[in-house]
Amino acid sequence: MERGDREACLPTPERPEVGACWAFVRDRFSYFIYGSYPIPERWRVDVFFALLAVGIVWMLRLEAPRRDIGALYFFVVVPLVSYALLTGMPLIGLRNVDTSLWAGCW
Repeated sequence: MERGDREACLPTPERPEVGACWAFVRDRFSYFIYGSYPIPERWRVDVFFALLAVGIVWMLRLEAPRRDIGALYFFVVVPLVSYALLTGMPLIGLRNVDTSLWAGCW
């Protein structure tokens, strides 16, 4: 059974070659997703991923209704709303988040 600490990442005589260090990945998973995005504002990243998922599913389903509206949603609405959501808009109560704090998989 794999160990879940740093020792699992180090080579041993029984296992001279070590692959991915999953203990590290589990420990840093939220950083891989959110980067240094402020913790109280991470819900905005989650909403971004949800918007993106809806758009991808809508565009990939060939039998989806009104794919023309889906294309408009995916290529116009999602980028505009995502920009406002992720960078912030004090006008609507979203504080600004500097892009230097963005990292992770997005």
